[in-house]
Amino acid sequence: MTKLRIWPFILALGALPLGCNKESYTSDLSWGHLQDQSLNPLTPQYLINKGPNDVYKVCVAQYMVDDMPGVEAEIKAAINIWAAYLGRSIQVETIVKEQPRATASDRSDTLQAVYYKNCGDDVDVVVGLSPFTGGTVGQTGASWRGFSSTNITSFKRHLFLRDYTITSDSRNTTRWVSQHEMNNQPTDPLELLETMQARSTMQIAPSGTAVALPVLVHEFGHVWGLCDQYEGPTNCDPNHKSEHPDVNSIMASSSNLAKIYLTDDDITGIRALANRKEFNSKWPGTDDELALKTTPIVLKDLTYFKLRSVQKDGMQFTLNFGVVTSKKGGELRIEYRLKGTENWQSSSTYFPSDQAFLITDYTFKQTFRADGDYEFRLNLRLAADQGGLTSPFFATLP
Repeated sequence: MTKLRIWPFILALGALPLGCNKESYTSDLSWGHLQDQSLNPLTPQYLINKGPNDVYKVCVAQYMVDDMPGVEAEIKAAINIWAAYLGRSIQVETIVKEQPRATASDRSDTLQAVYYKNCGDDVDVVVGLSPFTGGTVGQTGASWRGFSSTNITSFKRHLFLRDYTITSDSRNTTRWVSQHEMNNQPTDPLELLETMQARSTMQIAPSGTAVALPVLVHEFGHVWGLCDQYEGPTNCDPNHKSEHPDVNSIMASSSNLAKIYLTDDDITGIRALANRKEFNSKWPGTDDELALKTTPIVLKDLTYFKLRSVQKDGMQFTLNFGVVTSKKGGELRIEYRLKGTENWQSSSTYFPSDQAFLITDYTFKQTFRADGDYEFRLNLRLAADQGGLTSPFFATLP
């Protein structure tokens, strides 16, 4: 009997707590593989089973290419960052087709059917935007036909990001931002892949936006065969996971602090999958690659430091700012002065810290007794390697 099944894998923000038992393939890290009978060496819908000469065909909606310049390059890099840590390189062909934009009542499975009708049955995945609710920002799923989950004759897969023009989220996000826009230059997939492998870049989404690349990497991580890393119920196989999730990995929840690299847990997970019996897919050099050490994550001391806005309402001023560091220790001061005067005053020492600063979007209110025009700046000093604090960094509005 021919069967039809749809398996959705959703990137969500938050989940209910659940204890995890220690099983086989345990690790001090926190990777995990999908709990899906069709994740086996014979099924074609997973990237882990692609051979050296296979071409992976991705059909992308034209409106997505228009809204997110360079998204085709990001898709290629999002697929191949996982392959890179296995010594593999997946040939990716992107095909751009006019597709209908989703409405609020559309579902991913119905969109998948419409998109395949326009793309043709020979593509591996259709990509576009779909309406999601709650904390879901991305989703991939596959429907297949066959005699069993280990004998699949054909499949169709979708990968959708949230359509923020239909439903915003708790951060009031209105659109996706691509690497082309973030870096103000065209995106080359090989250069982007090199940047991700350098493991030295984090990005902060501009206000009202979400960085698309990490979500694409997460969803294609599912297509490779990896599960979610949430503090709660997940789609992880109990026989192929570590004893606890890692909420900081790419396979965990999304954040407006975007990692442009895979974490150690992500890398361990994809390598553990390739090491499972018969998942090598006849790739040469995989065993040698799995034995190599990865480039360590080396982030700048100061990743992000910006005073975004100052708004005045009577005698109250509202500041919005962000500070992200990798170096632990330091202090942050909010300073002000009456316009036209020379000396800066400190409202207080703010967030004295022996940890790294991870303030991506913070609001601070300052009320004065007398009305007037005031100027503000942020004064940040990080801990020096030999003790004390470094020279100050200042952030002011242009």
